[in-house]
Amino acid sequence: MSVISGFVIAILAGWLVPDARRAALTAAVPWLVVVAAQTVGLALGYGNSPPSAVERMPDLISYWLVQVVFFAIAVGIAAELGALRSGHAELDGRFPLVAVVLTSAAVVFAGSYLLLASPRPHADTGNPPLYGVVGMALSLLTVVVLAVLLVRRRGRTTAPQDTVTS
Repeated sequence: MSVISGFVIAILAGWLVPDARRAALTAAVPWLVVVAAQTVGLALGYGNSPPSAVERMPDLISYWLVQVVFFAIAVGIAAELGALRSGHAELDGRFPLVAVVLTSAAVVFAGSYLLLASPRPHADTGNPPLYGVVGMALSLLTVVVLAVLLVRRRGRTTAPQDTVTS
């Protein structure tokens, strides 16, 4: 639930707040509320993962590691979109570029974890829920598109101008 919720929160925050840092903060707060609700729900036996995912080791570590990655993705998408919406002034700073790198790394880690590491069993199927896979796919596509747009726009705004000297 947290990855698809984080995706929606990130898009809304990045679209509504045209500043990379503020968009990231705007996405962080509601995402933390969603994860808190999800964690309590799992502990009470609701959800796809067993209660042990949030109650005891080693499941507890892997649960929170995945949540940190999903948090990085959501905050990164919000920051990238906020930077793009802010205009040229925001693109001169390093924060949007750092957001691109960190978010891309988080998406690669999460994708490889889901595809290669065979996460702990979920419910009856042993696979991640469909909405989790859809959320990761949307996040990956969004990160790639926003990163390309951000880097291209940054390249255009920081390109040296041809000057004529006399």
